[in-house]
Amino acid sequence: MHLIGSFLTWLMPTLTAWAVSFFTRKITVATTTIMSFILITAAFVVCIKQAVTYILTLAILPTWLSAGLGMFIPMNFSVVLSSILASQSCRWAYDKAREKIQMLNSAT
Repeated sequence: MHLIGSFLTWLMPTLTAWAVSFFTRKITVATTTIMSFILITAAFVVCIKQAVTYILTLAILPTWLSAGLGMFIPMNFSVVLSSILASQSCRWAYDKAREKIQMLNSAT
């Protein structure tokens, strides 16, 4: 009986310390992952919003310039092209950040 008591006296603090460290690490990694996804999603939204705002300010051309350019290319060609490139670069940055977070999460 004394042997079982001493074994449990040794076992309980060891198991408690292991469980606390294990679950603390898991909770920390999960919280960090969730906050990182929220942060990169917010950055993605801001990137797209800024790109759209910038493109809309460039869309206003003088009439003489738009009439001359309208003979050869569509009037909104530069706006469409720059919006496509801006959205692709924002999406690329978002995907790279998401891949880094997933690698970090899978490593732990």
